[in-house]
Amino acid sequence: MYDALRSHYTFACPHQGETHVRLSSFRVLEQLPGTAHPVVYTVRFACGCGDEHHGLVAHDELDYAPLGLGDGVFLNLLTARMDDVASELGELAARRIQAGEWPWSFYCYPEERPRPVFPSSFFLLSAGRD
Repeated sequence: MYDALRSHYTFACPHQGETHVRLSSFRVLEQLPGTAHPVVYTVRFACGCGDEHHGLVAHDELDYAPLGLGDGVFLNLLTARMDDVASELGELAARRIQAGEWPWSFYCYPEERPRPVFPSSFFLLSAGRD
């Protein structure tokens, strides 16, 4: 569902079959009622086909997968082998968080400083189309 190397989510598209979108393509994010473990969100996103579609995403895919802590492999062109990147991305994320660099942060005007957030903290990411 989430590709940490390319920073995009994969959803179904009725026109293209499969589409890859970034968090910035999300328009509305809403928790489904009755889901608790795992929490599931419905997402309305802008697709590359020009339409907006709905998709489902679990809490761990939405908030934690972008940190690179899950499974991940890539083709190492120098060795022609598939190498694991989960440990490297996890260490990098941990170092950045320890240094105070949160993956997502927004400036809070009342507090006059950036505040860390998770993607699930949003409910409206863009006003969408006119």
